[in-house]
Amino acid sequence: MVNTSVKDKILEFIKKPIPVGKSVVTRSVPICFFGDIENAKIATLSLNPSDKEFLGTNKRLVDRDWLPGCPADTAPLSEFEACEVYHSCLGYFQNNPYTTWFGGIFNENGMSGFMKRKYDASYYEGTLVHLDITPWATSQKWRDLSEATKNALVSEYAPYLRFILDNLDLDVIYVNGRSVKETLENVLNIKFVTTPVVLPIGAKSEKYECVYNKTRLVGINHYFQQQNTKPGFVDALIKIL
Repeated sequence: MVNTSVKDKILEFIKKPIPVGKSVVTRSVPICFFGDIENAKIATLSLNPSDKEFLGTNKRLVDRDWLPGCPADTAPLSEFEACEVYHSCLGYFQNNPYTTWFGGIFNENGMSGFMKRKYDASYYEGTLVHLDITPWATSQKWRDLSEATKNALVSEYAPYLRFILDNLDLDVIYVNGRSVKETLENVLNIKFVTTPVVLPIGAKSEKYECVYNKTRLVGINHYFQQQNTKPGFVDALIKIL
């Protein structure tokens, strides 16, 4: 079970107004986790939520328009509103998950299927949770944001992410790609050990790993969702990790 201090820390951040001038999706809320953070023992970690969580008529999460008071983008959320967002994140995979990124429940080569095969953990079973370097969805792709904007978003959330990782009892975190790995090194003041590996993707790759507070952090320098449909990739990755 997640301890009370972690939940309180997450609620503290969820209450924050949308930062001005940082390309954050309007009417959105910070998504500090996807899935059952209260029970999961395994996690995936990437850069930030997709704007698709909040676009269109079939939204996947509670946002500012859904909340009873429709709070302004510049207004902090109340305790009640923050709790509504928190519980929306807890039940994310029981509602309308973004399967293009997370993978469907029966897709063995999607992220959830890969983690199920490797670590016997699934978003859909409450044994796998997803975290991000920053919980704000942006209207531009991360790679298109200015370095100043990236640094501001990462710096704002860094003490919260450190607190969460220091206090969650996780066995393994899959760190999704080189950008996440390099950012996490700065946030946590750690250094990964890297090893060259061979994968069927037509390019050199590296495995990186380290231990942080008894949690094994591991990944490769290629972004999973750009490679997982290539024949043999997921099977090879399972053996390498």
